Amino acid sequence: MTKFSPPAINNKNSKYKVEDILVLHELNKRPTFVNAPLETFSGHTHSIDSFKTRNIFLDFLKVVSNLQENELIRENLPREILKHLTVVEMKVILKAVYKPVNGTRDVLINRIETHATDEDISNHTDKSCFVLTELGLKVLGKYKNVLWIHKNKEDIFRYPLFYESKFDEYYFIDHWELNPSNTIIDYYESKNSGIVARIYQIENNREKSFLYGLRKLTEEINLQLEKCKEGGWFNTSAGLGEFFSLYASPVLGEPLSSKTIFKALNISDDNFEDILKYIYDFAIKDPSLVTFNNFNEIIIALLTKPGDELYIRVLEENLVTNIIKKI
Repeated sequence: MTKFSPPAINNKNSKYKVEDILVLHELNKRPTFVNAPLETFSGHTHSIDSFKTRNIFLDFLKVVSNLQENELIRENLPREILKHLTVVEMKVILKAVYKPVNGTRDVLINRIETHATDEDISNHTDKSCFVLTELGLKVLGKYKNVLWIHKNKEDIFRYPLFYESKFDEYYFIDHWELNPSNTIIDYYESKNSGIVARIYQIENNREKSFLYGLRKLTEEINLQLEKCKEGGWFNTSAGLGEFFSLYASPVLGEPLSSKTIFKALNISDDNFEDILKYIYDFAIKDPSLVTFNNFNEIIIALLTKPGDELYIRVLEENLVTNIIKKI
């Protein structure tokens, strides 16, 4: 039997990897025990599973070791630990140097910095954490877009379900100089307006996120019209989940419905009719299947009435009536 001996895997010649940036970020965000790198001062654990849920596989301890070796992180200096100590722990140091222990955190820190030596601090606390070096901070700043896509990719690409995009952490570590939101918007402008809508929501541009959300919903209505024309059936609730969940991400904050955003935008009736006419002309490919007046009625029902029952009923009535007429 022939022995299986493929060539060894060689990594790309990039100096820093995605896992380096993600772990650097974690260590910078949460003070982490030097002698137990998976544990933080606050009790949080750097769980490998939390990375796996975002399709990132790493050995946290190995990455920490590599970061130390490459001088991206170091152990804290004595006075750097003070801001991470509890009031009780600071009082231990002050008692050791025979100083008062009353006052706020800021008062206690200032008193320690004034009266305690580095040796006093080191001898009376067993805490030590990782601190990013100047090089570590520079690298973290350079690859900030890796962190941006890591934070937002689940929101951006949650529709269609199980969709995978080339725009992930690995893409932006190779293209670190690109603005991720602009890059993704440019790519999906003609491919998926729902993704564009969610990017604008992340960027806190309510107007554009709402307009692109409406475009995506109208494109879905058009798709169902075309299906109905060919096969005689349609799904009147198609696209609603994506439209309503545009603002319902736990990462982006408290859920806001598209109806709430519509009210907040306070669009005049004439202006909104112009907007709907533009989107209708842009997305509806066969106007004989649904007139603009019917389309206008359908969208207004969705945005101004409780629930989506009226939207579905009006959509069904208009589509069935117009398709029967066309046949």
